[in-house]
Amino acid sequence: MNHSITKYFIKNRGIDIKENIVRAVAAGGAFVGVGALVWYSIGDYFIKYALVPGQGAEEREINQPELSLKMLQNKNIIRENRRKFKEQKENWLERISHSIKVVSIKATDGTTLAGHIYLQENPTDKWMIIVHGYQVDEQLAQVIAPPIYDAGYNILTMDLRAHGKSEGNYIGMGYLDQFDLINWIDWLVAKYPNAKIILHGSSMGGAAVLMTAGHELPSNVKAVIDDCGYSSIRAIFASELNKRFGLPASPILDMAGSVSKLKAGYHLNEGNVLESTKRNHLPTLFIHGEVDDFVPVEMGRALFKAKPGNNKYWSVYKEAGHVEPKFSEPERYYSEVLTFSDKYLD
Repeated sequence: MNHSITKYFIKNRGIDIKENIVRAVAAGGAFVGVGALVWYSIGDYFIKYALVPGQGAEEREINQPELSLKMLQNKNIIRENRRKFKEQKENWLERISHSIKVVSIKATDGTTLAGHIYLQENPTDKWMIIVHGYQVDEQLAQVIAPPIYDAGYNILTMDLRAHGKSEGNYIGMGYLDQFDLINWIDWLVAKYPNAKIILHGSSMGGAAVLMTAGHELPSNVKAVIDDCGYSSIRAIFASELNKRFGLPASPILDMAGSVSKLKAGYHLNEGNVLESTKRNHLPTLFIHGEVDDFVPVEMGRALFKAKPGNNKYWSVYKEAGHVEPKFSEPERYYSEVLTFSDKYLD
């Protein structure tokens, strides 16, 4: 898809420039010409495409590089492990059904957020909050959870705003989610004052936990795990504009940023994960797939470099793509996650 987003918008949304100008003037001059209307229209199209669930951005088609024999073999391993993990999740949910509780909170802006907690039969203060990624839901967090639960952790998963059963019209891209996660942490600490918490996030969830860690959090939060998180909202959208449409970031993301601020409550420039990571003093494990074609591994390396202190760890999986490390080398993945987590909860 190398056509202009402007042409795509006009063709597929039936925009009538002249009619909209007349309407704008009649409404008091909300737009002052074709330039302003086109600016808004392109920005509005992009925001609907990228930040409203189910509007096309979840269907990702890009030109894939030719894979080596080893990578093809690993793709088969990943595919089979995805199937096994999904089956494991269903069996786990059935096995511990008596220990699962439906929970919900109100975000600061009044949005209702839905989730579940999974409690150990033998009480423990060990908790992991597992945060899913873009245009999926907490079922993907549940896929990750069984080995962690079986290692003795209570777990909290949730649907991020505008996903699953949570309210919200626009995806937060980690920026809005950081404030929601703070609300979840406060809720958890109020209910379980002695909780010792690890934050784990995948993809957009990784960006969310890293931005959350840039805030002053309750001392209950002990460490952070980022699995394939991106360095900023603008950077990931710039990368995707190029890969999906062959288009430059500017001026499209400037147009979209203005509309996003108006409609979603944040500008695309605001979600700077790299800057948040510079304020993160919590122990942090960064995990990334070397052949990630969605969040380039260079973003993960930049985040690792930006994290201050010596309490940071970098783990790259050479044959893994986006959020595939756990499927590529599951034994290694869970060994690293649990060894890291246990270290900072002791």
